[in-house]
Amino acid sequence: MKVAVCSRDRVSGTSSNFKVDLSGAAQRILNTTRCRILKVLMKYVIYNIRTGVNDKICFTRSSTNYTATLPAAGYNIQDFCTAIATAMNAQDSNTYAATYGTSTGLITITGSASFSMNMGLSSTSCYREMGFGTGITGAATTQTGTGVYDLSGPDTIYMDIAQFPQRQVSSNPVDYYTAAIPVDVNFGEVIDFSPCEYGMDYSWVFEEGKKITQLDISLFLQNREPANLNVVDWTMYLEFY
Repeated sequence: MKVAVCSRDRVSGTSSNFKVDLSGAAQRILNTTRCRILKVLMKYVIYNIRTGVNDKICFTRSSTNYTATLPAAGYNIQDFCTAIATAMNAQDSNTYAATYGTSTGLITITGSASFSMNMGLSSTSCYREMGFGTGITGAATTQTGTGVYDLSGPDTIYMDIAQFPQRQVSSNPVDYYTAAIPVDVNFGEVIDFSPCEYGMDYSWVFEEGKKITQLDISLFLQNREPANLNVVDWTMYLEFY
């Protein structure tokens, strides 16, 4: 029996952490002993800059440390550079501007007076996204990142289904999960994930006669950071057999 599990049909929670009622299908799946994921359809709307995760820009001018905060959003590189300059100027009036090299992928920040990038001042700085290190740079009116900017965002969305008996684990032992959904689309596009197409087998064996009347589903990112789908609903197709 195939079951479409839609987050919009939840009885409680949010689109990324919810409970869904299967009591209507419980009798029909009562004598099945296996379940597998056939497909997941999910619009990719997780921000690449997230509050309290990677939203800080840290810099120093004239022995004063500043921390600027970026609004959470799914940035492209043009909007990202604009937001960097806006956030820095809001903390320190130094005519900051940010640009990026189309051929190098490096972000350059300029100011009217010398300043240093000091991204290590905050554990939630966006140094990776900006392509800067965590050390303090030498004071200058121009600062250029040492690595390519990275606005790709999370590359995997982990899913945990409490009622399913077996758990997977990543190289980070806290990231145990029921299934891992690869992110292979751009922000705003739809993830169309079929495990078999990726050589993955997300199937589970249940005790015979076990009655499943609900599913508790949660989505998270690396280090079990809750995955915020920004209220957008999604659908997973299961097969009980």
